[in-house]
Amino acid sequence: MEPASSEAFLESFFKAISLPKLAYHWHVILLSSLGCAATLISSRFVSPKLFPKTYNNLPRIKRLSWDIHCVSMVHCLAVVFLSFPIFYQEELQNDKIFGYTAYAGNVYSIACGYFLWDALTSFYYVKEFGFGFALHGLCCFSVFIFAFRPFLNYYGSVFLMYEISTPFLNMHWFMDKLGMSETLLHKINGVCLLASFFFARIVFGFYMSYQVFREIR
Repeated sequence: MEPASSEAFLESFFKAISLPKLAYHWHVILLSSLGCAATLISSRFVSPKLFPKTYNNLPRIKRLSWDIHCVSMVHCLAVVFLSFPIFYQEELQNDKIFGYTAYAGNVYSIACGYFLWDALTSFYYVKEFGFGFALHGLCCFSVFIFAFRPFLNYYGSVFLMYEISTPFLNMHWFMDKLGMSETLLHKINGVCLLASFFFARIVFGFYMSYQVFREIR
């Protein structure tokens, strides 16, 4: 199939499933998922060298959890940083419900790629982690894929801001495994975790959820 005909096929296919903008971003989703897999593999090589006593002494499933937390850390830092400019894009400010920009589409593609990888990984290790994690990844992917309808591209950045608390949650997990549970740094991180969760997910999250419902009613 020639490039022009394949592009036309993809455009017609994604239009048929009511996700027309996905024709321009599906490859970013794929690259994001592959990047997550590469990060997990990298952690298996790097972590034993940086934390030999801790990582090498963890049970197999805990080492896998360590690697998954590394992927989560990279993703949450990336999407929070990349989401801020979405708030200031004029096209989205003018149409917060159906507006679309290529930049926002790429950011949501990175998030979708991560959630797709997370769902697939959790389903693969469902005996170890249970269905909860798999369903969480699948639900998040299902929600953000609607950005390519396009739908709620402006407010999608709001919900990615929930990830502000995730770095502190990951650090809390890592410090527990490193034997730092009683340190001052662990306590400071705990305060930051509670504060970021409260303000980002509850205060800011509920307020912006109200704004969404007011816009679409």
